[in-house]
Amino acid sequence: MQAVNRFEFDLLSILQSVLGRVPVEQVLPKWKQPQAKPRGLHQQTVRLIEQMLAKGIVGRIARDDGWCRRRFLRDGEPVDGSLWQRTSPDQLGLTFSPQSIDLLLWLTSSSGSEGIPAWKPNPFVSKQDVTDGDRLIQYWIAKAAAETSLLTKWYRHEPFISNELISIALPDRFAEVDSTPALDFERWILNETSWLLEVLQNDFERWLVRAWNVKNRLIDADRVLAMSRIEDGVLQHYLRAADACMRPDLCRFVLMAARHVLHESLSVRDWLQSVNLNHLKAADRMEFYRAAATLPRAVNQMAQWHRNSATVHFLDDDYQASQLLKSIWESMDGDRLNQQAERMLAELEF
Repeated sequence: MQAVNRFEFDLLSILQSVLGRVPVEQVLPKWKQPQAKPRGLHQQTVRLIEQMLAKGIVGRIARDDGWCRRRFLRDGEPVDGSLWQRTSPDQLGLTFSPQSIDLLLWLTSSSGSEGIPAWKPNPFVSKQDVTDGDRLIQYWIAKAAAETSLLTKWYRHEPFISNELISIALPDRFAEVDSTPALDFERWILNETSWLLEVLQNDFERWLVRAWNVKNRLIDADRVLAMSRIEDGVLQHYLRAADACMRPDLCRFVLMAARHVLHESLSVRDWLQSVNLNHLKAADRMEFYRAAATLPRAVNQMAQWHRNSATVHFLDDDYQASQLLKSIWESMDGDRLNQQAERMLAELEF
């Protein structure tokens, strides 16, 4: 066994929790206990980090959804199987820049403590050098801290605020900041690592349901309105990018979430009951509900894609994509979900 000092041991423990191998509750005290940040790490510790990333990322992706048989597009053709069966091995590799090490150093040196400065990018690592592997680690860090006060503070700063994966999963966090950064979803969809969006579909579904439930528990109407507008902007931006890139299969999580949320008895009258709307005029109250109807609007958008797919012919470039969308739509009972979504949206027009 290789010997490491206390700081390095804590850093490795935090990385274990980020990789899902140690409960996050076990390492939260390490995020809040002040420690002096060293100038660097011992070479043997860096090797341990490399080994943990190499094994831990594969294991976490497999546990998240990589092992499941799913159907997604590859070069315009539907391919069935686990992630490793439907993806070329040369496309599955992830690389990391020094930014990930810097971020782990910052987390370990008490990022959650008062007086600790926000993480600052390494001046020797340009934005172009930041990799999708780095962004995946950032996403898992945000996921681990999602239900803590830590993320609210971190989310105001880089690298979390500009991470597209985090914006899909936790769009409500943008309501905490003064302005939202530009998000490039098309880069993710057109990149070789678009398979990351595939294995995160279950995650995105859970986060979309979570956002819906969070809004149902809040009292502050202004807070809910800010969350809804940001969530709707992120979701519509993502849907437009997927449509432009002919990857409707990457929006499966919208229908998955709708199956949990939309049901026949749900109406505007019993929706968001906890929110205090007494100070709003009738017109403003209706506008509030319209803004909050993010998920019904997303389902309605996918229904339009499904209707358009009927006009796609066999020789058209997007024929296979349209056929896969049709398969997904039918398997998720999309017609029923859209009827419920349209019923809710129709209520908002009066």
